[in-house]
Amino acid sequence: KYKPEKPERIYVAGTHEPIVSRELFGKVQELVEERKQKALSASEGNNGAERKENKFRNIAFCGDCGGRLKFSRQVKRCSGGRISVYYSYTCPNTDSYGEKFCKRKRIGMQELEEAVGAALRVHINLFLDTKEALQKLNRSEQARRVQDGYKKQMAEIQRRMERAQSMNSTLYNDYADGILNERDYLYAKRKYVEEAETLSQRLAELSSMQATYEDGYSGGGKMSEVIERYADFQELTPELAHALVRRIVFYGGDRIEVEFTFADEMDAFLKFTEQRKGEASWTQEAM
Repeated sequence: KYKPEKPERIYVAGTHEPIVSRELFGKVQELVEERKQKALSASEGNNGAERKENKFRNIAFCGDCGGRLKFSRQVKRCSGGRISVYYSYTCPNTDSYGEKFCKRKRIGMQELEEAVGAALRVHINLFLDTKEALQKLNRSEQARRVQDGYKKQMAEIQRRMERAQSMNSTLYNDYADGILNERDYLYAKRKYVEEAETLSQRLAELSSMQATYEDGYSGGGKMSEVIERYADFQELTPELAHALVRRIVFYGGDRIEVEFTFADEMDAFLKFTEQRKGEASWTQEAM
């Protein structure tokens, strides 16, 4: 006789006489859940001692062997039944292969979180200060003149693009009317297409350069959006850590290196702003 698996079965509530009352069933379920939670607490060690989350999962590494740091929980029972819980990060390869393979190292969870949090605040503040400095430059009269110059160039290139496209669209009629032979038609068509493509590329370049002189410019790309989302963070969360940190490298002792997700973009933003400061100083001296 075929007996369907559980996922295939269909259950319809309220079609049979209950073996026990719904009230009694509910109380039993509450007791079952209560015992389940007690058993879970006991299996975790330690009568419900709070379990912390590894905020740096898959992004914290040993500086010597390159292995991912192991997140560990140590529990001690103190006098009076009090429970002491300590969380730390260690290199798992030391336990597995010995100190000849990788020297032993350990850092407390709180210590590492505080170090990463402090590094993130410096990183975020550096971005915000640089953004403010650039936007101040962009509000200057000199920046407005430069921006106007870009806009004029863009308007001229747009006009030339439209002319090239218009000329290209009339070529076929000239060819169909016999004004142009096939060779001249194909040559002229290729010429106008190439001209339009070149002008389009130049227009995109000018548009990108002009945007850097706008009041709200902050580096472009995703960097600004992500950093500003977490600019006022009070607590270091896994989401924040994984959004802004690429790698955390622990070498032992107090040596910790934090590699940021947008390190390259930040470096380019800093250099660009310094360049703009230099241009502004040079212009003022020339005047």
